[in-house]
Amino acid sequence: MIQIVALSSRRKYVLSGESWTSTETQNDIEINAMQAIRKRANAASDHSIAKQRQALFAAGYKRIRQAINDQYYIEAICILESWMADRLESHLSFVLHEPHAFYTLDRLVRQYERHNVDSTLKTIVQNEVSVWKQQRNFIAHELMKIEEGTHISWTDRMGLSAKPAQEGLILLRKIDRLVTALQRKQARTKNKAVDTVMGGQ
Repeated sequence: MIQIVALSSRRKYVLSGESWTSTETQNDIEINAMQAIRKRANAASDHSIAKQRQALFAAGYKRIRQAINDQYYIEAICILESWMADRLESHLSFVLHEPHAFYTLDRLVRQYERHNVDSTLKTIVQNEVSVWKQQRNFIAHELMKIEEGTHISWTDRMGLSAKPAQEGLILLRKIDRLVTALQRKQARTKNKAVDTVMGGQ
């Protein structure tokens, strides 16, 4: 059973059947599946996951390129955000030795500040992902809002969304290449350790 939970500033409203019930809670929006923390699938424990990810990434990359070419920048940004988060969650799973929970980019930036992750990747997260997510936040949260004293037309707003879409794809490639290289390096180190132990027996 999956409960969809909508949270206001003071109360939590849970959709059960066709009615909403409420309980006290904090600000947020969550999807609570079986009242458990949702974690990314682990390819090490299920070999089919790697094939699923490969197919998903291929389709996602094709869609991003198509969306950018067709000037559907908002769609591209949404896919890019999810994909960046997955790559960053993947590295944290290696560092923490357990499948990582689904996190937003905002929360992942804070996680990378807390944990002992690769220094190059941490710098990219702090300096580049942080800037990119601010651009993404404007598109996601302020696209239909007018700030006092400003005039930004719809055409101009669409123009502003082109940059995070195009630069986001470059940033995703950088993150993916580094995460992949780190994981391969860690796997080689682990295999060498196993060979050393087995050779000593």
